[in-house]
Amino acid sequence: MPSSLREALYRCLLENSIDAVYLLSEEGRVLDVNRVACAMTGYSREELLGLTIDDLDPNYPSKGFVEFWNARPEGATVLFETLHRRKDGTLVPVEVNGIFTKVQGRKFLFGVARDISERRKAEQALRESETRYRTLVDILPVGITTTDASGKILETNRMSERILGLSREEHALRRLDSREWRIVRADGSPMPPEEYASTRALREGRLVEGVEMGIPMGGEEITWLTVNAAPVPLEGYGVAVAYSDVSASRKSEDHVRSLLREKEILLKETHHRVKNNLQTILSLLSLQMDEVSDPDSLARLRDLSGRVRSMLVLYNKLYDTGDFGRLDLREYLIPLVREILEIFPSIPPVRLEAEVEGIILEARTLSSLGIILNEWTTNSMKYAFAGLPERIIRISARREGPRVVCAYEDNGPGIPEVAVGPGNGGFGMRLIGLLAEQMGGDCRREGARWTLSFPADAR
Repeated sequence: MPSSLREALYRCLLENSIDAVYLLSEEGRVLDVNRVACAMTGYSREELLGLTIDDLDPNYPSKGFVEFWNARPEGATVLFETLHRRKDGTLVPVEVNGIFTKVQGRKFLFGVARDISERRKAEQALRESETRYRTLVDILPVGITTTDASGKILETNRMSERILGLSREEHALRRLDSREWRIVRADGSPMPPEEYASTRALREGRLVEGVEMGIPMGGEEITWLTVNAAPVPLEGYGVAVAYSDVSASRKSEDHVRSLLREKEILLKETHHRVKNNLQTILSLLSLQMDEVSDPDSLARLRDLSGRVRSMLVLYNKLYDTGDFGRLDLREYLIPLVREILEIFPSIPPVRLEAEVEGIILEARTLSSLGIILNEWTTNSMKYAFAGLPERIIRISARREGPRVVCAYEDNGPGIPEVAVGPGNGGFGMRLIGLLAEQMGGDCRREGARWTLSFPADAR
């Protein structure tokens, strides 16, 4: 091969290398470089050819450079990390791969230097990440355990030592499915290893959450844990397990459940008595109405009966559902109106048209709403239908944002102004206003139509 061709190939290889390339004499003087070396150091090629190793590497001055290579035979290669000094004085971390050779009796060093600044940053970031990870894991208020694919315990944190009463060294001698754990289910029966959250996570390849298990600690004492486990998609790892000691909360929950059962029994008995008392009051009012002949007195008793009936219907519904604090509006309004209509015989009968959404409201709100609805219905039966061949009551209730809008109307001419005008209005009209205000609501009337708007979470 002609020497010119060899020179061209050498220069092509040199200039197309992705790393900095240096050819040095045995004394450490720069004989040749490529364009990457120029870019890395900030020198031109001509400037670099006038420098020695003292100018480029603070870790290997000329004397040490010569001694370093004289101690190595021809053909020896080295790989090490050092620093290269740029023209502006800044230092660049590099990895150097060098070979010591002889050509025509002369000694040369051929070196390839790679800028490892980014790698150093990544390594530093990794060290910081590992430190943060270990600090975080050790201060977590839950036990953390990681294993390999076979279930052998690799790492634990401080809380795991405290919860399980085992040192990290003792943990390392066990597997997650070791029989030494003697784990039991929530009901106290032995839990086989295949039911452990960790073994399930490994077997099923997914996150397993909320597995409750107990670990006997000696005598009758059991440490109760809630365990989550998930596969770790890293080489050499199998599963990570996190567990909390819920022994104290379990005891508290048992005590609370016992108190709640007692409270529920007492509440049912109280509501049963209230319901019976309301039924008794309603029966007494009915008997009284049978003996009253005065139309005005009879009307007052009928109004009172309707108000009591609205509360009785609510109590019946609450008692039937078993939720004494809240009820679906749809399950209350329509049956209530039907009950009130039964008090007023009507020929032809009143047709009820209702569009009520299923809105859950508190009993106190429903009680007030029921009394208002009783007043509306009673007024319709008193004033609306005289001489009408068709008698209709329409009710609607819907949710509009944070409020409930309840509308009521009949097909009559509306309540006479003398009954609701300023300075007039009977007890029923005043009661509607007071109850609407108590609910935080706004009640309006337009002819035969009433509209009540109130907060959906009214207290």
